[in-house]
Amino acid sequence: RTSDDGQSFELSKNQFAFVSHDQALLIKSITEIEALNLLDSLKLYASHLQQNPHTLLPRHLGLFALEEPSVPNKILLFTVVINPIFTQ
Repeated sequence: RTSDDGQSFELSKNQFAFVSHDQALLIKSITEIEALNLLDSLKLYASHLQQNPHTLLPRHLGLFALEEPSVPNKILLFTVVINPIFTQ
């Protein structure tokens, strides 16, 4: 779907992506395994960005978990916010 606020995409039955209207941000749902892999590689990723400021890797700006309020520690959805390198 497209709107004045951005564009959303259904990637699969349970995954989505949203691109901001200026294409500066990508918000994407990810699996728990992908979230854990991102967290595991965070120190190496941050080190790479510091040592290589002109890298072509996208900038991960945030990782969020949406929890079920009535069930402690039950995560419904993981999302990641990314600044893609090739913005228009």
